[in-house]
This record gives sequence, structure tokens and C-alpha cells, in this order.
Amino acid sequence: MLVLTRREDEQVILGDEVTVTVEKICRLDGRRIFGARARLGFQLPRQINIRRAEWRPRDFGGGSGGPRRPAPPLREGTLVEIADATLQLSVRLPRKIPVSLNGLPVAADEESASNGTRALGPELVYHLDCQKEDRIAICRSFVVTVVGCELFVMRRAPSWAVG
Repeated sequence: MLVLTRREDEQVILGDEVTVTVEKICRLDGRRIFGARARLGFQLPRQINIRRAEWRPRDFGGGSGGPRRPAPPLREGTLVEIADATLQLSVRLPRKIPVSLNGLPVAADEESASNGTRALGPELVYHLDCQKEDRIAICRSFVVTVVGCELFVMRRAPSWAVG
């Protein structure tokens, strides 16, 4: 299982046609958790590529690829697991590919076809509300598991260090 961490509005592309987007991370009462990250686990056949949407293939033939940005400074803190978090995920994929959440079939949102018409386009979008350990099966061979949600909490500087 490959586990990737995604923030709100970040995507993972499975193969050439399936896109999983983290739309919202919130508490059970519906309040958003700003700065939270979702950990998603992916189980796919070996021949299927998986990539983050922000990653673009580069031409690796010669050259250094331009100047590199300096690494961001390290921050002291800790990752805290958010036990009561819910995720709103969207899964965009071609028609006729079944999707299930925890073994139960899911219907696509009729209003959210890729071309803005009522589900007449070549793709459908499924909006799913998930919690920790929920499993989304796509075409029985792709499985996306919600591993959990976490929040990075900065450590406070000691009172004597504040000047």
C-alpha cells in the first residue's frame, strides 16, 4: 500500500483517467480544520501509475533543470492525529466504472459531469464523505483507504526565549 498525504484541494491521479481530490477536511460537527492533512492509502495493480497532480514529468535529457530553490527551514513541532475528522473526497472517472464505499455501491452526482451538463459527458464525479479506515473501491481493482487525518502543531518557544 502506498500512503500519500494530501491537503485540501490537492489531487492524486490513478492511471490516466481516475482523479481523487481531497475537497474538505472537517470535524464531525462540520467545522473545517484548517491546516489538516489527509493520509490516503492506495492499492493498485503494479502496471498502473499513481502520481500527485502537481508533479509534471520533466525532460531528463541533459541539463540540471534550472536553479533549485533552497530547502525551507525546519520547524519544530509534532503531528497530531485528528480522531474525529471527516473527509469530503471527490472521485472523477469515466462512465461505467463502478464505485463503492465500504462495500456499498455509490451513485454519482448527476449535476457534476465534466462538461457541466446533466451526466451526459464522458466522466462522472462521485462526492464521498469518509472517515478513518473507510475503503473506496474503484472498478474492484483500485482501492483507496482513508488512513487518517493529522495536523502539524508547532512547539511554543520557551518563555525565556521570547524577547
